[in-house]
Amino acid sequence: MYNYLFFAQRVAMGLCVWLFACSQTGNTKTNSSNDELLSTDSDSNENGADTDTDTDTAAGCTLEDTKYLSVDKVHKMFSAECPNILYLNVVDEEFYSLGHIAGSVEIPWDTLDEQLNEIPTDVNIIIYCRRGVRSEDAYETLSAADYNTIWIMEGGIEAWTAAGYSVDPI
Repeated sequence: MYNYLFFAQRVAMGLCVWLFACSQTGNTKTNSSNDELLSTDSDSNENGADTDTDTDTAAGCTLEDTKYLSVDKVHKMFSAECPNILYLNVVDEEFYSLGHIAGSVEIPWDTLDEQLNEIPTDVNIIIYCRRGVRSEDAYETLSAADYNTIWIMEGGIEAWTAAGYSVDPI
């Protein structure tokens, strides 16, 4: 019984530390060394309505200041051919048959840390996988390697195709 209580206390303590760390780090989307990166969607009123009127926003190219992007938002950006965006497909190789967003870079999530040299640091990176689980690992790998302008497409390629958006075959 004592071991169980000790274990439960450690798990709870770890969760508290993790939640505190997450709340302190946030997801910053600025990179002072590159003025060409897309802006984040930080210009909004208290209701969350966008007050920015530049051409990137009008074209749907403004990225939100959040970790996750909906498939609709990513599709809007993809359709608008927003500049400086890298779509990073991190699915396991066995799921490549699901297809990919045209122009995506494909690096399996479990080899990403070995292939960081293939990913430029001066672009906005939208990560996706099959459902979103592997994207979380890829996000952590890129964050640890000091990539600051990264997002995860919610629901992965399955949500993309479920929404009726086209994929390129492998």
